[in-house]
Amino acid sequence: MERKVTEEEIEQLHQFVKSRFVEFYDVELELVDHLANGIETQWQENPELSFEEAKQIEFKKFGIFGFTGIVEKKVNELTNAYYQQSFNQLKAFFTLPKLAISVVLYLFVYQLLQLLSYDWIRGLNESFRSILFGIIIIQLIRLYIQRNKRRKNKEKEWLLYSVLFNLEVWPYYLLAFIGMPVIISSRLLWFCALIYTITILYIYVLKRIIVPKMQNDIEKQKNKILTI
Repeated sequence: MERKVTEEEIEQLHQFVKSRFVEFYDVELELVDHLANGIETQWQENPELSFEEAKQIEFKKFGIFGFTGIVEKKVNELTNAYYQQSFNQLKAFFTLPKLAISVVLYLFVYQLLQLLSYDWIRGLNESFRSILFGIIIIQLIRLYIQRNKRRKNKEKEWLLYSVLFNLEVWPYYLLAFIGMPVIISSRLLWFCALIYTITILYIYVLKRIIVPKMQNDIEKQKNKILTI
């Protein structure tokens, strides 16, 4: 019978990884899984090894810097995977019926920008930026409050939360910094309308599909951990 890592030993691996200053829990899960698989592989070759011996042998494979290199690699891998997941959901949204609605929205934005005089645009630009910077500040405060709440409740810090924050906040930065004075030239009007349309659609898909899906993934992971 093959020897397997027990639930108690899994918990010891979590404590071991955490003691090496691994910040994000989803990265911690990846490392614990990596160590557990390595330990079980060692037991197949040498069943007499103790858990502690097998753990130390496996840890030494990471080199003199320990988890430092692999943590950075795992963070990059998970971050790219999360962004790819959100991009796939965004791409899946633009099916033929919704693509037609997107074209209509673009034409509406284009006509709206055409109707506005430059003086009005300049006045609206300052108000628009102020509102968007206000939203950005609210987003930052919200993340800070949520992070404090999780720490107060002794919840795990997930890399996915940081990715979600970046996904939510960047379109507001884009809209705030792109401004409206560039619409002086009619040759740039189509480009500005396109940027605004894409950003509006992105925010809609983000709020209605991407964020709920990723938050649901976190809850599934939490429930899975609680049932172990």
